[in-house]
Amino acid sequence: MNTLMQNVAFTIVEADSTNPLSNVISDYVAGEQFQNDKWSTTVRLAADCNTSEEWKESYELAENDQAQRREWAGELIKRTKAGKVVASKAFPKTWNTDKVIIGKAMDNEVDLLDDEGNPKPKTALQQEYKDKVEEGKEDKTAFEKIMTTINTYGALYAQLDADEQETVKVFIGAIHTS
Repeated sequence: MNTLMQNVAFTIVEADSTNPLSNVISDYVAGEQFQNDKWSTTVRLAADCNTSEEWKESYELAENDQAQRREWAGELIKRTKAGKVVASKAFPKTWNTDKVIIGKAMDNEVDLLDDEGNPKPKTALQQEYKDKVEEGKEDKTAFEKIMTTINTYGALYAQLDADEQETVKVFIGAIHTS
């Protein structure tokens, strides 16, 4: 969201116009405001956590509470064998995305709040942690790249059948003789 858009406030009016499209626009305005409020509230609650691990504990407790309440009302909530809620099946995609964005920001030591103490917009927070990840990356040496490839090779080689393993051995041998 660009800086101009985040400072715009809309007035929510009741959808009772004789113009049906006007009523739909009212729904959009209300939905937009509701989305912003959910994000801001979530970020403020996450900002109370000191680490991403603490954030994870917090949202897992909340998800379990939410799931239990819905189960008491008769809804079937998908859980793992260990009883953990499968959030991707139980909650809206927006919730699952938001909690991950916040966690990644915390993992990369990005402040969730701006200098005035307001929650940063979602896209700004994402860009900030992506930039931090990129700046922290170092180019791997040729040796490091080969070692990564060898580790992958070792993990995949055992999954090949005997004919495929022989083919791979021929190719590997050719690399060392050229």
